[in-house]
Amino acid sequence: MQGRNADSLSQYFGEDPARCPFEQVTQILVVFTKMFNKARDENEQQADAEKKKLEKEALKEQAVANSPARKEGVDALRAQLNIRNQKQAS
Repeated sequence: MQGRNADSLSQYFGEDPARCPFEQVTQILVVFTKMFNKARDENEQQADAEKKKLEKEALKEQAVANSPARKEGVDALRAQLNIRNQKQAS
């Protein structure tokens, strides 16, 4: 009974039970599982790093947008536009 189950499992994973011993099939599955888990972990780490990078960039942009130098620059532009609009209205 066990031999048939092992053969069925080997065939399920695309291996010929006559050419590939069951121990080899299980070893292939163990290696695959380890590599799969490692790739999943690496993908999660990469996604976390990308998320942190985007959050950091957003904080930088927010800091620049709220900085006094930018506010002064915006105020200067508004003053120039007001002067220009007043000249055009005259």
